[in-house]
Amino acid sequence: MDDIFYPLHSFKDQFLLEPEIINKGNLIKKNNIIICGMGGSAISVSLLKILFPELPIALHNGYGAPDIIDKDNTLIILNSYSGNTEEILDVLNEVSSSGVPIAAISCGGELIRQASLLSVPHIVLPSIGVEPRFAIGHQILSLLALLDENEKIDSLKKDIELCDITNSEKNGKQLASNFTGKYPILYASKNLYPVAYLIKAAINEGSKMPCFVNTIPEANHNEIQAFISNETKKESGAFMFTMFISPNDHPRVLKRFKIMSELYSGEGFDVATLSTDHTNRTHVFELILIGYFAATYFAIARNVDSYKTPFIKEFKERML
Repeated sequence: MDDIFYPLHSFKDQFLLEPEIINKGNLIKKNNIIICGMGGSAISVSLLKILFPELPIALHNGYGAPDIIDKDNTLIILNSYSGNTEEILDVLNEVSSSGVPIAAISCGGELIRQASLLSVPHIVLPSIGVEPRFAIGHQILSLLALLDENEKIDSLKKDIELCDITNSEKNGKQLASNFTGKYPILYASKNLYPVAYLIKAAINEGSKMPCFVNTIPEANHNEIQAFISNETKKESGAFMFTMFISPNDHPRVLKRFKIMSELYSGEGFDVATLSTDHTNRTHVFELILIGYFAATYFAIARNVDSYKTPFIKEFKERML
């Protein structure tokens, strides 16, 4: 890709999409929605649950049919950006003859081929030459379209238009400089965990760097002891902590973040805080962009190609 920042500077353009549902007449509305996806296609589902927590959606990211409690009132959506994700094709094979209604989202590939043959309602995403983790706008809009949530689509588009990409780039570049020479460790409550996980994945893929993520309070019951010990100071130069905090987190969770920051700082670790109201969709996307920019600037500093993932490609080839 000639412009390494193209997916970020053009991020708002994704939300101009007007998804077209092919075989729309076969789309059956249900009250329970299970969305199947892996990698960036799974992250889009997790983000959707933050943006609109009232939606009755659940994520299935693995092989085989998802657990379905009420088959008569469930819709399964298969979300694979490439259309060739083997786990999602395995789900399709399992559920296509089950009688449970299905729909699909993809740029093409085997998923769209089979969806067409089976007359399954589906949306063909535009192929804009970016990794799935950067195409979350297209995926989220398409998921909302399949759920017939047009008011939410209109609201989301207005929220995105308010995003300050320039400021997100500035903050992302600063965050990347903080990471230099260190392994990032990201912590968030459940309210911002999907955002933190997305950024972790962007650093893994884009920066070719180990990055770790965990939730609070869960990490306080085990992981924290790994860093607070007599041997810690030997490791303080190797790791850097970033806390993703929402002012609407549970008060006890906010206290946990404060104490963690004090303890880690006392042991010589660098600690950064990114505070974002998880109920404000504009601010959530600005935080996502901060993470995207940080991962990209981090890749530049490490002199690696942030868009090529040869090891993942080799792994997939060896799975054939």
